[in-house]
Amino acid sequence: MKDETIRESWDRIRPDEAADARMHGAVMEYQHSHRGRPAVWKWAVPALCLLLAAAILLFTSTPRVQFKENRYTVKPGGGNTLEYVTGEPAGSAKFAYDYEVNDRELTAEEMHTLFPSSGQISEGDYFGGVFKAETGEMVRAEGRIDGIMFFLAQAGLAPSDCIITGTPERENVIGGVPVKAGYAIFAANSKGVRNAVFFAEFEINRTAVYAVLSGDEKDSLQLCQKLSEAVYEIIRRNTTDISTIKYE
Repeated sequence: MKDETIRESWDRIRPDEAADARMHGAVMEYQHSHRGRPAVWKWAVPALCLLLAAAILLFTSTPRVQFKENRYTVKPGGGNTLEYVTGEPAGSAKFAYDYEVNDRELTAEEMHTLFPSSGQISEGDYFGGVFKAETGEMVRAEGRIDGIMFFLAQAGLAPSDCIITGTPERENVIGGVPVKAGYAIFAANSKGVRNAVFFAEFEINRTAVYAVLSGDEKDSLQLCQKLSEAVYEIIRRNTTDISTIKYE
């Protein structure tokens, strides 16, 4: 009796002939539309391998930053190491030229020429250049790209009017280019915030480069990492001699 009741109940919940026909048609349509397509599971293992490889690449290419005994050590890529040692700001001075100069803002195209790895120039990015009137060649330039201040000058000229002392005698070498790097911590402001200033200085293609990035001291790890990435990319891409940009 119990079994008979179960069978009757099951018969009542089974679809009628019309519903069964609709279900059968839907199944046949699905099979037809997916015929010849590879099963999802066939791609699961290759996709997982690609994801794992991407994760490994991201981990190995991401700069690692360490801080020990007033020294930040960064590995920006290519097996290179860049060290920032604490120093002190040493004031500023005005530039003086013994020849006539002109100045103007650089175009977005010229900024891309100097910094090919910068991507799209944003609204906050700018650069101004100083040009020798007699020849029209650019002798000095300064501006901001992605929050980093850059000071450029022809080799033999000081790129910046402000320096930080106390940097190590030993130079880092990035891609065969000697790089001096350091940082300074300023006294707390009225809000109790202490600012850190990181810098890197090097010469490439007859151009002296002085790069500076500042921010809250608590963000020092991120600051020196970002600056190191920028320096590494400039050297890796072999930035242009600034004298090739003319006053027009």
